[in-house]
Amino acid sequence: MDSGFSPLTGGIVDRAMPSLRVVVFCSATVPKWLEKRIAARFGRDKLIKLASPGLHAVPRRVQLGAVDTEQEPYRGRKDVACADVVWKIGKAATEAEEDVDAGRNRTKRIVVFVNERESAVKVAAFLRSKGVDAVAWTRDARTGDEAAQGKDGSGAAVLEGFVGWAAGDSKHEDESKQLVHKSGARVRLPGVKVLVTTDLGSRGIDTTAVRHVILYDVPQSTVDFIHRLGRTGRMGRRGRGIVLLGKGDRKDVVREVREAMFRGRAL
Repeated sequence: MDSGFSPLTGGIVDRAMPSLRVVVFCSATVPKWLEKRIAARFGRDKLIKLASPGLHAVPRRVQLGAVDTEQEPYRGRKDVACADVVWKIGKAATEAEEDVDAGRNRTKRIVVFVNERESAVKVAAFLRSKGVDAVAWTRDARTGDEAAQGKDGSGAAVLEGFVGWAAGDSKHEDESKQLVHKSGARVRLPGVKVLVTTDLGSRGIDTTAVRHVILYDVPQSTVDFIHRLGRTGRMGRRGRGIVLLGKGDRKDVVREVREAMFRGRAL
């Protein structure tokens, strides 16, 4: 229902209205603008809102850290800071013994969020130049990472290694042992797969296998922050988010989210 999709979704609803008695909208978050838009379209007196107590709250088992990229040794280079964080995660000991016992998630999966589609391609390319198995996934396959897209251009092939429990671990591990990315770049950090994406990847995807989320760009709102952090810590599992702070970033948004997480309240 946001500005990018409202013309399409609005048209679908309008065509279906004559045959509908009840319209149900389901969303992980309900920002004020969405509630106002629905009320304006259907009438506030007809609007019934059902929300869980945990609405707009980050799960307690998700931790949030921040890296100031303006300080040494990064000197304003977010790309360098991102690569450094990925390498540190890759070199760290396995965090979850229950996953190892269950034979799951031997490969560490990291999702990196950026605000612009063009940035996703650039960041993925930089990570590959640093020996990381990274791919970009964006809404427009033509501006995305061709190595990440399937034959149909949908990117389904790359998502296969990140959604659910990523049951295809053995296949991805065999691929990583080759130490060569599909793009031809040499992989020097085996056992780690990175997906660089926009808010396209922050909604409607069951990324249970993802333990770490890196916010390369600070989201424009706390709601977007929640969606991005929601890619980790799913189904009661531990998760960690790391936000890279640079010059001009909205530190007030980060501060608001961290305070809410500390106090255990909704945003």
